[in-house]
Amino acid sequence: MKLKTGIIVFICLVMLSILICPLLINIAYKTDAPCPALESEWSAGDSLAFYGNILTFIGTTCISIVALLQTKKIEEVNLKHTNDLEKLNLRLNSPYIIIQKYNYNTGYGLIEFELLNVTDNIAHAATISNICVQNSNDSQPRKLENKEYYNDILFFNVPWLIQLNEINEENVAFISFELCLEDRLNVKHRLFGQIKPGIKNSSTEYKLKEGDLIVHQTE
Repeated sequence: MKLKTGIIVFICLVMLSILICPLLINIAYKTDAPCPALESEWSAGDSLAFYGNILTFIGTTCISIVALLQTKKIEEVNLKHTNDLEKLNLRLNSPYIIIQKYNYNTGYGLIEFELLNVTDNIAHAATISNICVQNSNDSQPRKLENKEYYNDILFFNVPWLIQLNEINEENVAFISFELCLEDRLNVKHRLFGQIKPGIKNSSTEYKLKEGDLIVHQTE
């Protein structure tokens, strides 16, 4: 709103100057100078020509500014459109991974869960790392050293069984991990997953989203 008001005021001032300045020049040349130092050595035509050149310069400058602003706006729109297309393409080609079928066998110290790709966007070079387990009585999680899992291809609806052995925690509060994979366009994705056992009346499937911490809560 302020920009529009400023433009209107500027246009009014320019129009007013176009009408008044020639009139002032004409009056100045018809009036005798009060002293010799103020006597003009130019003719009225020279002054009007000079004033016309100034108006031309102002007009050219204004047109150039408008053109630059329009070009910048078009570039911003094109950039936004390109980014939206890239995000859409990334979303359409990204695999949809969920966590399911969690089980903890305390007798064997074995935790099992499955990762499932529920889209036809095949993922490959999937690696699970940075696995941490935390007991409900502990304040800090314990990282499982030298625990990495690799799967060359995650096909549609084919579960990937993950088995974590040597788990000493009696009451597992949560398990967290990092999943890195590539989609069919060879774009790399970094996903974060977390499993919270023992929570009743909760969903059993969660999507792993890019860069997010997605919680899988089991009954």
